[in-house]
Amino acid sequence: MGIGRHAGLTALVCAGLAAAFAYAAEPPVWLEGLLSDAAVAASASARDDAAPAVALVAIDARSLDSPELAKYPRAMFSPIWAQTIAGLQKAGAKAISFDLVLAFSGNRIKPRFDNNLMRALAGANDLVVLGRSSRMPPLKEY
Repeated sequence: MGIGRHAGLTALVCAGLAAAFAYAAEPPVWLEGLLSDAAVAASASARDDAAPAVALVAIDARSLDSPELAKYPRAMFSPIWAQTIAGLQKAGAKAISFDLVLAFSGNRIKPRFDNNLMRALAGANDLVVLGRSSRMPPLKEY
């Protein structure tokens, strides 16, 4: 039995565990991410065609330490998110999902700081799904 035969079941189990951890009050974030990554990898390995159906774009510690990102506090990433949305649209993305809550507006520090992000979101409004939380709703400025 190859990995392809069990990939669907593995993806389902990992997705279920990730959902359970996401529902829990204080899930270990590293484990939730690990399970999500495993589900995506297992699902991709089960596919017969060569073209991937999903591209997972993530920002890891190495990325955060890069010269391009290190100069920004994470709360001020709206220019990065705007560039990411534009790049994914250009690459032909059918959907873009942010697994984070945009709960801070850079407009509080610098007027119109978030304008590029707002334009990117407006230009991709049928593609973008924003993360939300019952404990931390998105700001009204967004």
